Amino acid sequence: MKMTLISTTILSLLFFCFGQIINASEEDKSRWNKRYDTGEYLYGKDPLKFLKEKLGILVRGKTLVLAMGEGRNAVFLAGNGFDVDGCDISEKAIEKPSFLPGKAVWH
Repeated sequence: MKMTLISTTILSLLFFCFGQIINASEEDKSRWNKRYDTGEYLYGKDPLKFLKEKLGILVRGKTLVLAMGEGRNAVFLAGNGFDVDGCDISEKAIEKPSFLPGKAVWH
């Protein structure tokens, strides 16, 4: 029962996030593209400290990174044995992870 509740909660969250991405306006996309259209990484190239600290408890496998931004966390996961798919509203943000070491698929 507890696992079903967790699975249902996770699925609900995923549907909500996908809905936000799909329903995002061109104005939102333009705003984020403008923000990420720079030669620098706005949040750095290193993954979140929390993610690095908790890596050991995560089960390797298929991983979806929503609103991945410049991809620092997605690239980190891919470099640590995860099969990563990532997406973001900004094409400019999605271009950046290709310059970071790691192997993943960006949408």
